[in-house]
Amino acid sequence: METLILVAIFILGTILGSGLNALAWRVETEQTWIRGRSRCPHCRHTLAWWELLPLLSFFLLRRRCHQCQQPISWQYPLVELAAGGLLLLSYTTFGFSIGSIFAALVGLLLLFIYIYDGNTLVIPNPAVWAFNLLALAVLFINLDYALVSGGEFFVLPGGWALAAGPLVAAPLFAIWFFSRGRAMGFGDVKLALGIGWSLGITGGLSALTYAFWIGAIVSLGLLAFQRLWKSSSLKAGEQHTIEAADSSTRLTMKSAVPFGPFLILGWLIAFFSSITLF
Repeated sequence: METLILVAIFILGTILGSGLNALAWRVETEQTWIRGRSRCPHCRHTLAWWELLPLLSFFLLRRRCHQCQQPISWQYPLVELAAGGLLLLSYTTFGFSIGSIFAALVGLLLLFIYIYDGNTLVIPNPAVWAFNLLALAVLFINLDYALVSGGEFFVLPGGWALAAGPLVAAPLFAIWFFSRGRAMGFGDVKLALGIGWSLGITGGLSALTYAFWIGAIVSLGLLAFQRLWKSSSLKAGEQHTIEAADSSTRLTMKSAVPFGPFLILGWLIAFFSSITLF
């Protein structure tokens, strides 16, 4: 029985992940057909039900649109897999409780922000404020409240819990303010508010630390990979290929890298592991 519950939760997560993919693309491209049927972003033909099966359709179609044969992005199955994993992790960590519902809702919201910010370098206001309001509201709710056996539902948060959002956002606000928005977007500051309210001061600052560590590792790794690729191409006599590449796509120390995804990864580590650095 438990295995069937886990499978059902994972399948539900992949379905929700598929919906997040569609919603993110429609919002990014300012489509007006939010409630309409999904379409191929290349040829715009309406997708049949068998082209929309989470995870399965991507591989059954061999990563190509059935109609126009244009490649399908790996983002789609990866997001579906991540959403399924988030719901599973929420259930296995908190069981049937308010905590599992909160973790699942916040996880899906942050996954949407992750997709959108990663693709556009913009954190959407409706999603980030929904996260902030949810994180603030949950301060007054007992996350350990069991949906089956019950318990005390409402709690009264302390002053430090309420102050955690602004205090955790303060370092990012300082970076944004003194760099005049060049080193940090204000969307990251708003995202840090919810991180502080949902994790507390120590957990929130730990999430920020994880985010900076991950961001540094990923950015330096990409720079190193790019340098190695350029070096190997030069040795192979592919100078014309390098020169033909658009210089705007090359990563440098001054390139704009979305920080929101790193904040979200930091939140995931701090929230589900409960490991704090302070």
